[in-house]
Amino acid sequence: GGAAGPAGGAAARAAGAALGEGVLVLPAGEHGHVLELTPPVDLSDEQCRFAVEVVARAVRSALS
Repeated sequence: GGAAGPAGGAAARAAGAALGEGVLVLPAGEHGHVLELTPPVDLSDEQCRFAVEVVARAVRSALS
């Protein structure tokens, strides 16, 4: 990852961690380094805050 190039496979690791906390995100990107977010149309502010916190934790975990 970092300056050397994309963190291959990190999206799958992050997606798995997020799913474990009840948030569905999809791994994507040619190198498996992108997370696709597909929130429902009727997402509440509270649900949005929760999802952002979960995804942030999952990404940090996937990159450590």
